[in-house]
Amino acid sequence: MAQLEVIPNRSDSASSHGCLKPRRTPRSADNAWRVDGQAARRYHRCLLANRGLSEAAVLTVALGGANDGYVDASTIDNAWGEAVGSAQSRDPAAVCLDLSAAHYVEHACLLMLTAIVARRHERGLETRLKLPRKKSTLDFLRTWKLLEALAVVTDLDNDDLLAEGEVEFLAQQSEESPRYVRVTDAGPTGREELLPVGFFWLTPVVITDPAVAAHTMRERWLNDHVLSVLDRYLDGDASRIATNVVYEAVLNAGQHPRATIAFTCSQINERPRPSALPVKTGERELVVSIWDDGQSYAETLTEALDEHGTYASPAWGMGEDTFRVSSKDLRTGKAWNGEIRSSGPLPPVESESLLTLAAFMLGITRDPFKASDETIYTLEGLSQFLPSESVGFSGLGLHIIRKTAVDLFRGSLTYMSGRLRLEIANDDSSAGAYRVAALRRRDTEADVKGNLLVVRMRISGD
Repeated sequence: MAQLEVIPNRSDSASSHGCLKPRRTPRSADNAWRVDGQAARRYHRCLLANRGLSEAAVLTVALGGANDGYVDASTIDNAWGEAVGSAQSRDPAAVCLDLSAAHYVEHACLLMLTAIVARRHERGLETRLKLPRKKSTLDFLRTWKLLEALAVVTDLDNDDLLAEGEVEFLAQQSEESPRYVRVTDAGPTGREELLPVGFFWLTPVVITDPAVAAHTMRERWLNDHVLSVLDRYLDGDASRIATNVVYEAVLNAGQHPRATIAFTCSQINERPRPSALPVKTGERELVVSIWDDGQSYAETLTEALDEHGTYASPAWGMGEDTFRVSSKDLRTGKAWNGEIRSSGPLPPVESESLLTLAAFMLGITRDPFKASDETIYTLEGLSQFLPSESVGFSGLGLHIIRKTAVDLFRGSLTYMSGRLRLEIANDDSSAGAYRVAALRRRDTEADVKGNLLVVRMRISGD
């Protein structure tokens, strides 16, 4: 049986009854979770009842109705803002995320939806899903294990995660899901490159020991078959994805204050991608994403400043990068355009966007006086992105991810937390220059719990 935690009644009535919240307990090292499902449902409905709501009072957010059924992060943000804004409620008590018209869903959206549902569940708010009717899109959500991830972050089963009639609809989809992901189309030779789908789906990461978790995920990406396929199509050594991107991203996620769970997933994107930046789209990409439920980058660095008096290690100022920023706050309508140099003054704490951008610069860290593991950062494939004098200091990980994804693989980074959206891509006008688009969305728009980092790397061709 799950442990139970008594949550005080949130209603204004004189009732002394509380809501019993089931607590997750780990079942095994692979981060499967055990919970009393009936207790979870009683807790959830108790919170709704405390707000004087019936389960029928549900606000629908239609996803996939625009852009020919293409669903990405901006689709979710815009649809959420339109539906919630019209309801004149910042946090509607019950929401249905309607994916029935979706024809293509970017994999990062699965983690984004997980983070949105986790935030709402944390606040005692109900969120349900209506599944895609297009078979290939539904297969994708099933194969990438979206419902399993939602169950982990909410302790709820499909009866309480899916909209009315969706459990029955899902039960009718008895065909086996795809087992492989196509890396390239069959060309003149008729040959396709395939990778097992289990390599790509949402994978929970045990982060009680961040170093062990990072090592485990790195070794997974160093699989001989995976490397042999990716090496042929990436503009660079595919092992760098394991050592420079996956390892650093998992290690970073596990070190965020108050993080209890993380997920990774990946995908080969085959469709044009809308972008806030003037970069080429429509090329195929390998996309690797990681989400954790800890503090945001900006909150973490603000705490570091309060505790240590700085959020920069001695490695700050050793980089020579320039960031050309276009920032806008939709709440106030204010915009800022300018340059920030990694060798100049530290970005101001008052700006959430610029402080978040700073996290991707060399030497920016929550532990400015902590030494890094020099043996890791002298490995071949890492040292080219680090000034030799910076090795041994903290604040190197996100800098390495940026250099690898953007400089080596000609890709980009996207970061989401709360209502902040940040994208970093290369500025071809000069070496060591980057274009940054930062957007702070309205308070009525989707609130992403924790940190979602999306790393995009171009695939060279078939």
